Amino acid sequence: MSSKPEPRNRPASLYVHIGMAMALSAVLILGALSAPIALAGPDSDLDGVDDSIDNCTLVPNGPFELSYQVDTDGDGYGNPCDMDYNGDLITTNLDFSSFVSVFGFEVFGADLQFDHDGDGAVTLNDFYLYMQYYSGAAGPAPGPSAP
Repeated sequence: MSSKPEPRNRPASLYVHIGMAMALSAVLILGALSAPIALAGPDSDLDGVDDSIDNCTLVPNGPFELSYQVDTDGDGYGNPCDMDYNGDLITTNLDFSSFVSVFGFEVFGADLQFDHDGDGAVTLNDFYLYMQYYSGAAGPAPGPSAP
């Protein structure tokens, strides 16, 4: 004859306390993940990435930007400040013709280099960013992915 223990009736308040504890834990964890990062050096574009490791020091592309440190062509210049698509270290008509070929379209793969704001499409905002560098060098200074 086996006797099963009687199920205990737990007060509803216990479940409320457990739920509140779990919610508080989630808030604390999310708060810690979104807390500002202490920087060791200057951050010229105020994007939360130290200039010494930022691949685009004058255009924000930090952890809260869609284009977070993206460098599609791997040349060390982040997409938001790299309008030199052919790698000749200056933004010219050759680069512009490449840009125009994808303007107005969603982009994937290698074409992500034309998406300077990281929203998945080449739009007027990308054109505005492009024109800031026209007839000038890519940059400023390459970040950590530079050769």
